[in-house]
Amino acid sequence: MKELKDKVAVITGGGSGIGRGMAHAFADAGMHIVIGDIEVEGAEAVCDELGKYGVKTRAVQTNVADAASVNELADIAFDEMGGAHLL
Repeated sequence: MKELKDKVAVITGGGSGIGRGMAHAFADAGMHIVIGDIEVEGAEAVCDELGKYGVKTRAVQTNVADAASVNELADIAFDEMGGAHLL
């Protein structure tokens, strides 16, 4: 994928650390971001930080050890953002 603008990145653990850094890098490239994190407050804070890039964001409380939680993350990415181009 050469062009990232207007594509969708889904990042688990995106509420802090490396995931947060990835979210900023992808948003800077013009990607819309869905952040899944077990601590939704962190994901929401990162979404607020990404506002300066002018991309769509969504925070979702996600426990990657729970299949139903991961399925909900996928459903939100597809329903609200139109898909997932990078996971």
